[in-house]
Amino acid sequence: MSLTLWIVLALAVLLLVAVLVRRLGKGLGISGRLSGGRERERLLRMCFGDREAVERLISLERQKDRNIGEKEACIRAAERLRRHKS
Repeated sequence: MSLTLWIVLALAVLLLVAVLVRRLGKGLGISGRLSGGRERERLLRMCFGDREAVERLISLERQKDRNIGEKEACIRAAERLRRHKS
């Protein structure tokens, strides 16, 4: 096989793996970067960049309901923070 074909196949495999990890990550609630990334970034902005505060807020929401994923915990934390500030 030619080098070009090997490169194309390698890129296709990498793309497939990336898509699968992203989809599985959403369902399993693993890694903030894979699941709830946008919501986590929004919460981080609401906390003026304080990552420790973000982690505490997410942890609090997950303690209240252990069945929620990262994305839902971020959404609930942002809603709670918004209510608290108003």
